Amino acid sequence: VPALALALVVTFLVWWGQGVEPASLPPAAMAPPTPIAQRDLPKPAATRPDRVGSTEAAKDQSGKATASVPSVEAAPKPPPVVTVGAGEDLGAVLAAAPSGATVILADAGPFDLRPESISRISAVARPRRDLVLKAAPDVRPILRPARGGDPALGEAALLRFGSGRVVLEGLEFQLVDDEREDPLAAIFADDTDLTLRRCLFRRPGMPDSSVRLAAVQVRAPARSNADEGRPAPVRIVDSHFDGGQVAVLARGPATVELRDCTIGPATPALWVEAAAWPAQLRLQHVSIIAGEGAVFRFSRAAALVRVDDSVIASARYGEATLVATDEPDRLDWHGWGNLYGGITTYLLLTRGQADAAPLRSFARWRDGTDEPREADSIAREGHLWAENDPIAALTALDP
Repeated sequence: VPALALALVVTFLVWWGQGVEPASLPPAAMAPPTPIAQRDLPKPAATRPDRVGSTEAAKDQSGKATASVPSVEAAPKPPPVVTVGAGEDLGAVLAAAPSGATVILADAGPFDLRPESISRISAVARPRRDLVLKAAPDVRPILRPARGGDPALGEAALLRFGSGRVVLEGLEFQLVDDEREDPLAAIFADDTDLTLRRCLFRRPGMPDSSVRLAAVQVRAPARSNADEGRPAPVRIVDSHFDGGQVAVLARGPATVELRDCTIGPATPALWVEAAAWPAQLRLQHVSIIAGEGAVFRFSRAAALVRVDDSVIASARYGEATLVATDEPDRLDWHGWGNLYGGITTYLLLTRGQADAAPLRSFARWRDGTDEPREADSIAREGHLWAENDPIAALTALDP
């Protein structure tokens, strides 16, 4: 029995020393994580291109192709340039020229133009048109009235312009009146922004004429108040006017500027009429040979006149009048740095005040108003011009 008990003890110890291996557990299943619910995100909207080229058409919301849009707009055409030579119908070319056109006269011509009526009855409103009419380099084209045919009745002009901007450069106008009984002008500007550069206004032979001739005739629309804006200006630069014609005839409240010009004897040389609102007349560096009548005439017109650095003198020893007006109280005159020669009458009243004596003294003309009419100006007697025959010398000028 003791031996059996000992054997059981030894057997237990051996078994205990070997340890007990725990039962193996089955591995945990590696199932995938529960997926997160996917949200239906909106698809990005198709961006509409600013410009669609010719190779890709635009699509509407249904996905259907639509007509493609041009990528670039067509550039505007430049204003045309038209060249006219002798023998061509300049009048027809000018009538057909679109706004903005430049017409170049390739040679001296002459270019004959049929005078066009400018009477108020026949005047028709025209659309605005811009135009440049000029001479080719080293050419002096001659524009003159066409002979024959039925002449235009009433006042007429070789060139007539309405509203718009017009530039005339390097042209020679020849006014003859042997076939007319009515007034004729070389240029008629009806509320036109007009610029003349290096133009000649000739009177071939300068015969005495019973027809009133005007180089430039201006019509400015009447205004009912000062808020209606200024009329279109007329600028005449580096140009010459023969005697025997009115250099500028303005009707209404026109604005006219002359700079670096020469004017031959005429009665009058500069004429403003029918201006309820003041017309503006500005002269700078202008030489005028005074004729037997008035140099400036104002008829039923208010006028603002500025004359600077200019010479106004009679041709020889004859009498000359500076200003003739029927409304002296409506004349606003200021001159600066001028030279007057052989002027015997500075202010002549022409209507309503016939008993008023002419103003013959330069001192009274200069200081006869609240504000002096002249500053730093000089008046001399006798012959002032360097040439013995200033009219002939003036006619030979070619600016």
